[in-house]
Amino acid sequence: SLIRVSQAALDYKIHCIQNMPCIMNRFIMRSDAVVGQLLLATITTIYSSIYVYMDDVSFWLQLINIGFFVQIESLLSCRGTERIQLEDLYVASELLKNCKIEINCRDEDHTLPTITGSRYNMLISVPVSTKIYALLLDVCQGYSSRKLNILPMFCNQIIDRTENRPTIRI
Repeated sequence: SLIRVSQAALDYKIHCIQNMPCIMNRFIMRSDAVVGQLLLATITTIYSSIYVYMDDVSFWLQLINIGFFVQIESLLSCRGTERIQLEDLYVASELLKNCKIEINCRDEDHTLPTITGSRYNMLISVPVSTKIYALLLDVCQGYSSRKLNILPMFCNQIIDRTENRPTIRI
């Protein structure tokens, strides 16, 4: 009996090693899909924050000195397939730490944000109007296309359905 268990464990390990490229490819595809969704949400949040806090000097100083905080929220539980989704979201939020933001003055050639680099070293170029770019230069002397950090904050509210009524745990 002990030999069978050990043989079964060995067979499983061999199976995993043989199928590792397939498993890694699936993981990378899932990760890329989730990172793509987070990047779109991050770029939208960057633009809305810039326009909402345009005249707030403390916002610009925080952006330059610390980085851009991105809050990522989830309502997934840790049960079944939701656990995999939760893990994918967490990995994608960690990959966002490798992204940098560069705020540029908009011109005819650069009207839309662009993303360059690889999944481990991305740069989001955010073109803004000349008015906003001048304000940025005014408030933050020394800002000359400096690359800004993205600081993701991952928050999951676990919904526990094991009791008679759903409860939320943070």
